Amino acid sequence: MRITLCMVMLGTLILVLGCRFGPLSSGPPPAEQSGATAERAVTQAPAASQAEPPQADEALTGQITYSLDGNIHFMDLVEREPRQLTMGGVPETEAGLRFGCPSFVDQETLLFLRWESDDQWHVTSRTIASGSIESEWDAITEVPYPTALGWSTFFEEVFALWQIEEGMEPGDDFGALLQLCAYDGDVVTDLEGIRSWFGGVSINQARIRVSPDGAMVSIPNFPTDVSDFYVLHDLETAGQVELLPQEVLGSLYITALDFGDGTVYGAINDITEEQAWGNGLYRLDLETFEHEKILALDGSHGIAVSETLQLAVMSTAEDDLILVDLATGNSQRIGRGTDPDIWPR
Repeated sequence: MRITLCMVMLGTLILVLGCRFGPLSSGPPPAEQSGATAERAVTQAPAASQAEPPQADEALTGQITYSLDGNIHFMDLVEREPRQLTMGGVPETEAGLRFGCPSFVDQETLLFLRWESDDQWHVTSRTIASGSIESEWDAITEVPYPTALGWSTFFEEVFALWQIEEGMEPGDDFGALLQLCAYDGDVVTDLEGIRSWFGGVSINQARIRVSPDGAMVSIPNFPTDVSDFYVLHDLETAGQVELLPQEVLGSLYITALDFGDGTVYGAINDITEEQAWGNGLYRLDLETFEHEKILALDGSHGIAVSETLQLAVMSTAEDDLILVDLATGNSQRIGRGTDPDIWPR
């Protein structure tokens, strides 16, 4: 594994985190194959409903964090009382300050993105910030335009996508080439070969996930302004991991990814008339592509999975937060929000 170290002065960086890292995979997203049909059978699953709601084990004190209307919120899964953590944020449809992509570092500490835009909705600054759920929130770095964010418990490292295309205006990501990087407070590490190309950017669809064993990473790709999806990379071999069979590319999209212990979970958007697969939450089989549908749900744009709790939290295009029992597929709407994260992982 070859990595390029880019020494970047980051000022007062992640003092609360104390990090480290490792490596890497491929370039712009593959071309879509339009007109493909989905003939593969999938395991049927219940639709989202108000059936018996899943409950977190009280001894595990499960928590979720999410963004809503430009601010970060927090909810204990036992008490189910939402609490707003940041102030002053505005929705993405408005110019100004907004917060998103909240990520648990531990039970008390969160990372998040802080973006600011002008009256033309051009992003003028991007910051990665960190803070305790119970205390003040502080910006920790002004690195050059982080576009996506994640935290790896395996490497104890912050992951982000940064714009690297020369000649692009700062903050203008439309068509920009983005590089996956990690940093430890003093050094930014470019992970050679792991790049993304954005045709549109949303702070609520900028989640980076690293598998618990440090073997794989998922990053967002936005190849056009109408289709968004996530891709999976092998950190050891630098190769892109296929998530869907070739015959359905262009007909199915992965709109969110997360990892369990040795398991990959994905939200699939099926745009075919036949709806042979159907929209929903799936447990992905990367060997056979015989993906198991856990829950039928339209318009999912965020997943956070805890196999410890046997729960998943999903967000929809209508900004509904759905709590899902991974064992039974039972689900319940628990509020409004986007791009959730969950603790414990």
